[in-house]
Amino acid sequence: MVFDFRLGRGRDGPMRFLGEFEGILQTDGYAAYDQIGGPRMVHAACWSHARRQFFEAVQLNPRDPVATPIVAQMD
Repeated sequence: MVFDFRLGRGRDGPMRFLGEFEGILQTDGYAAYDQIGGPRMVHAACWSHARRQFFEAVQLNPRDPVATPIVAQMD
């Protein structure tokens, strides 16, 4: 695992660091990571960012037939 810190959130830093990287890149889904890396790079989302949307749906409706089982499985 590698963590590259940049002060800004622009696309230039990730483009310079990743170049034509081919592998799995886990990010928070921020658009600056779109269209960077090599053609075989796989974008892996952050689990907590994905879970948050389902969790909020369950808070609004605890009987939500889609979100409730997904949150239970993620937990």
